[in-house]
Amino acid sequence: MPSSTTTWDRLIRYVPIDDESQIRHGQPILESGNEDIAALVEKGELKVRVLEGDDFVKLADTGRTEVVGNLLGPLAESDVSIIRCIGLNYKTHSRFDLACVL
Repeated sequence: MPSSTTTWDRLIRYVPIDDESQIRHGQPILESGNEDIAALVEKGELKVRVLEGDDFVKLADTGRTEVVGNLLGPLAESDVSIIRCIGLNYKTHSRFDLACVL
């Protein structure tokens, strides 16, 4: 079920199989939800509900479906202004940094 702020619950960014000049967003149409999306793309069998809009959070379902030709990362670099990450070894790094300061 989509969250209250989005119209989708699984977002992909893709190039349609029939128009390689376009990059679009969509929601995969899956029977069980456990299918291997990459394998379906390789076979030319992944269908999506086409989503459109200026903000990836507020993408709207167009009512159209397409077949995915090439799967891309869900967000373009222009969609993300800041990336903040904490790695699994953050605790080790913070101890090391603290030791260097002392």
